[in-house]
Amino acid sequence: MRKTRWARKFAGRDLRAIAALSEKPSKDEGTLKLVWDSEDGDLILGWLNSPQKEKCNPDPFSIYYEPSTHEKYTSYWKRFICYCLRLQHAGDQHGHSFLACEQQALQELWSIVELEDESETALDARVFDLSVAFWMHENRAHSKSAIVHFCAVLGIDGKKGCYRQPSDYGQILAALLYCARLLLFEYALPAAERELIANPYKAFLQMHHQWLVDGRPTPFHFIDNLLAYALGAGKDVGGKPRVQWSADKQTIIYQGQRLHLSQLRSFVVQLCDAAEEILYKSLMFLLDPSMIRNIDLRELVDDMTDSTVGYSFVNDPRNSLRGGRRRMLDRLKTSPEWATLLKPGPDGFELDNKGWREYQSQLEKFKELLFPLVHIPGGPPGRGGEILTIRHVNAAQNMRNIFVLDGQVMIVSAYHKSQAITGQHKVIPRFLPSRVGQLLRVQPA
Repeated sequence: MRKTRWARKFAGRDLRAIAALSEKPSKDEGTLKLVWDSEDGDLILGWLNSPQKEKCNPDPFSIYYEPSTHEKYTSYWKRFICYCLRLQHAGDQHGHSFLACEQQALQELWSIVELEDESETALDARVFDLSVAFWMHENRAHSKSAIVHFCAVLGIDGKKGCYRQPSDYGQILAALLYCARLLLFEYALPAAERELIANPYKAFLQMHHQWLVDGRPTPFHFIDNLLAYALGAGKDVGGKPRVQWSADKQTIIYQGQRLHLSQLRSFVVQLCDAAEEILYKSLMFLLDPSMIRNIDLRELVDDMTDSTVGYSFVNDPRNSLRGGRRRMLDRLKTSPEWATLLKPGPDGFELDNKGWREYQSQLEKFKELLFPLVHIPGGPPGRGGEILTIRHVNAAQNMRNIFVLDGQVMIVSAYHKSQAITGQHKVIPRFLPSRVGQLLRVQPA
């Protein structure tokens, strides 16, 4: 709070009311909705990711952000434009004064969207020009930056009516820097004219060294330094204690909600029982679940170094698991389900659509049960990108994720949330309980 001086800046003002002006437009704000819906070489990307004049960043600016991340980051900039449009009509401007040129540009933009006087393309261009003007602003005593002011507004948690913690605030600042780089890159090298620019590298550096570096009185410099401070302060504060243990280490407390380990164990056992029953009765046409439960996983051979496309422990000849389709058909012939799934046809037997739809429904139920069984008891739960991309067979670009090591089924993921940005991954092994491992051994075979 000493660094940002938010308490002094917003003293005596309603924090929730200020934060509300920075939110996404509601359904009733048709004029602002139009603004909200407006769209916004390796060496150049290296400079784009560097806040220094003298040194190019060896890690180039990543273009592999997830669409959801891009949408989240750009939403902060859309909120900024909407906040400025709201603020110029507000009686209290929260201690900020727009420059005359900014005021005029905002009024013109408001008139355009209110009268719907220009095409969508022309509106996009207006918003883009205004955005670039806000970033290409020297923040001095007589001309305060609207972006710097907005950073203070984003420091308010509108739902809680208090100021944000450094750990929460840093990602917002990173989003604004992301928008700055995209907008000013497009300004320096417009997509429509990029191929016609004689020396794009020189054109980009000219813009970069003036507006995207530290040491100059620009919004970028202010945010980049504040981000570094927020990251340092966040490390000093530490993480939030969302998950805690009781004194006897038998109860997990998550945001005040208590879960005893016996309840968690019971939940996993019930999931296993339900998954096994569907697998052996409805999907494999077995009468006795012992054929699943009594499998000795220590007998399985799995070469974890074999990266051959299509290899897995299922088709390793030493495990004698090949021919699963033939085994299923043989069991189906002696099962009452034969009459449900097949019916006589002009050329022999044909599928009974109703029976196969029910079989597919049971398969989906099994997968729904298998998902939490893989997700919960194997250790700290993985992210969606880890669990939903698990494969049991090697592919051309990636090895499989399911292995058998000394009788234990192991899920190995190599994913983390910043992988798309850093290009680096972390290998995370998770060992599953025996009953869950048996399900993963039987179902692929």
